[in-house]
Amino acid sequence: MKRTISLLLALAFCLSLSALRAEAASGYALPERLDGCENIFLSYTFNCSNWSSGRRTKASYKPLVGYYDTEGTLRDTFFDTFLFLPCVTSTPSGGKTYRDNENPANLSDWRMFIDDVFLDGYNIDALNEAVGEMKATLGTSYTDYKTRVFLSCMYPVKTQTQFGDLNGDGVSEDFTRLADRLAAIEWMLDEQLDRFEAGGYEHLELVGFYWFEEDFAGGDPHELELVTHFNDYAHEAGLKTIWIPYNGAQGYDRWAEFGFDVACYQPNYMFNANTAESLLTYTCEAAERLGMCVEIEASGSVLQSAEYYNRYMDYLRVCSALGAGDAIKMYYNEGVDGVFYNAYRSNDPVVRRVYDLTYKYAKGTLQSGDCAHYPVRKPADEYDVVSLGKAYTASAPYTNSTQGYANVSGAELTDGIFGATPYGTEWHPFHRSLAESDGCFRIDLDLGAVYDNLRYFSLELESNTGAGIGLPASVEYLVSVDGTSYTPAGRVDSFEDFTLVNPTAELLLSRSITGRYVRVRIVPGTQNFVFASELSVGTLPESDYDDGGTYRNAALGRPYAASAPYTDSTQGYADVSGRELTDGVYGGANVLSTRWHAFHTSMLTNGRFEVTVDLGAPTTNLSRFAMEFCLADDCSIALPPLVTFSVSADGEYYVTAGSVVPKLRDGVLYEALLDTDALTGRYVRAVFAPGRGHFVFASEFYAGRTETPLPARLTTADGASLTLDISSRICTSPLGLTAKALQRQLAQPVTLLDASGAELPPDALAGTGCTMEYRENGDVVCRYTVAAAGDVNGDAKLTASDYLLVKRIVLGLDEKDPLRTAAGDLSGDAKLTAGDYLLLKRLVLRL
Repeated sequence: MKRTISLLLALAFCLSLSALRAEAASGYALPERLDGCENIFLSYTFNCSNWSSGRRTKASYKPLVGYYDTEGTLRDTFFDTFLFLPCVTSTPSGGKTYRDNENPANLSDWRMFIDDVFLDGYNIDALNEAVGEMKATLGTSYTDYKTRVFLSCMYPVKTQTQFGDLNGDGVSEDFTRLADRLAAIEWMLDEQLDRFEAGGYEHLELVGFYWFEEDFAGGDPHELELVTHFNDYAHEAGLKTIWIPYNGAQGYDRWAEFGFDVACYQPNYMFNANTAESLLTYTCEAAERLGMCVEIEASGSVLQSAEYYNRYMDYLRVCSALGAGDAIKMYYNEGVDGVFYNAYRSNDPVVRRVYDLTYKYAKGTLQSGDCAHYPVRKPADEYDVVSLGKAYTASAPYTNSTQGYANVSGAELTDGIFGATPYGTEWHPFHRSLAESDGCFRIDLDLGAVYDNLRYFSLELESNTGAGIGLPASVEYLVSVDGTSYTPAGRVDSFEDFTLVNPTAELLLSRSITGRYVRVRIVPGTQNFVFASELSVGTLPESDYDDGGTYRNAALGRPYAASAPYTDSTQGYADVSGRELTDGVYGGANVLSTRWHAFHTSMLTNGRFEVTVDLGAPTTNLSRFAMEFCLADDCSIALPPLVTFSVSADGEYYVTAGSVVPKLRDGVLYEALLDTDALTGRYVRAVFAPGRGHFVFASEFYAGRTETPLPARLTTADGASLTLDISSRICTSPLGLTAKALQRQLAQPVTLLDASGAELPPDALAGTGCTMEYRENGDVVCRYTVAAAGDVNGDAKLTASDYLLVKRIVLGLDEKDPLRTAAGDLSGDAKLTAGDYLLLKRLVLRL
């Protein structure tokens, strides 16, 4: 294809450019811009260091041109367009496939790239066959269907002075001359057009060309002429042009000025673990503003790492929500075989979802709830890791190898670098030939100080039986204070494999243990090698409720009874351990994780939920109570309207500590926090009703005690005739006091309620059974029950029924409780006896 741009053509181009700029400001690039191309798969070719990673066969194109369900049945078309481009690699001449002024490619490299694209049985040829088979399977309605194709134009690097002879005149092109660079662009497009036409690909349609560079080389004085010439030349042939600049690339916002039909903006969120999800939002908003589309990016880590799997879910979710999914979409997924093909082949349903959800995104059927994150298990999320960077000794590593694991630094197990490669330097390779005398492998770790709250132990492992690397038979953890005498902490015989992370010998303790030295004893399995990467030892982090050490959580690690959890679900919260509420691990932002106890309205007890913790022994100075809740309206997870805490010495009679309304703590997290006057007891209970949803999700139950009692919140006024018993929460008062008179005898304002919960009028008598509530910030932080002297039956009077009730209690014919005892104990010995009966009878009879 040869041509000279006439003035008329130049004017026509300027007019079309103005129209394109106007269109560019109107929203995302829609498929109409590329004659209907909507889902463009980047099909990498030409990898000189590994030819197979650039040569895709018919078999590996089939699940890309068509969508296959989990039963292997072809259901629909998938990617409708394929872009053939070279891998970013070195060329046979020593150059680079991309713009590299130090190592420019030459004509032989360009020819080899084109040969690779059109290689018999691979790439374009294989794609054509795969599309033909798909059409035959889908039926006659697809007879006229064709998959679209984009080819690539490599870059004529200005430092190449001996490119090669393009036109057969015996003179090598010199790219220091602009004319030779422009001629090279024309040759590359012409050569591929000729090859495509000669191929007779009946199931394919060539749509256009891709400019391979991802930015605009502003330092090259001829860059604008190169780019516009590429676009002009392709357009004159009736073809489209596309460009895929990286995020923030020079000139990305000038794509229309350069003459491209469509530019696709790279988010680059996939490739840097430190980037925030907001980068996706920024990219989508910029693309929409500039009339571009957005590239979906998937690296191989998506199928190996939960963190990167979740990043891919972020791509699909954010791009779909912000409208980029309704526009043209281009998909990066590495070279052959690629992420999507490997996901299609996987038997793991989690990995397979990458293929299925990409199809749904491509077809516009993705739902907001489809892109759930996979749980990322990291010790630092729940525990304070104290092993990081600490010194250790271990059984000798196997180093007779040229692999990366031969480079043993002695820091692999505590350097914070988890396993990411099969044989990298992050692994410590144990080999059976170097085992200890007992046939096991050993790690001895010095934490540098004694810790009294060790709760977490884990050792990351590798499983690759093809390389002789197997899982151990068991991993045992032992702890010592002095490095001599060791106590077993626990043994792991089965290894957690979280699908997207490496297997882990993970030990979680329900109670803390003390130690400075940790020994790991590894019993080899069936293979010669055991590869270990990171040894993590963690302490339970200090709770925010500890208030800098003022309180200690008496409920930590203690057993409890609770309303039955809801477990009829595939979600994480269905995996109930029975420790969720006292394991010291707070819920966090993941509302569907195993950290939560899921209360459901189908499991109510007398219309409410209950949690009762056994502290194991009578505990004094209990003055802080808390529970963590979460709110997620879209999951029908609601907050309880009120949480009431109470304490009991015997598990039968409970003293109310107070009632609080859950308040926002952070994001979706709420806390019911009660600070009250010190109580003593063995059992602590929380009672709450359901909210407006079906669920109440609770995480941690905190029962804080202090070493010494804190100042009381509710006190009597000077000269008062009242007595406040903090431990029983009973206010003993003279008989005959009105509500107003009783309130005056307290140093803080209180509300008096009758037995039904109604507020007492000021002139009403405050009899036994009335309650006093002291509030702070709207919450009831202290609640006392009135015991009016002599008023045993609670009618606010002194009558024969009172002394007769005392008689029945003394004789064991009626129930005795602390409130009746306080009201009837006229002798002051804290007991109900016959003497109290006689005293009360004399008062009634006025003897």
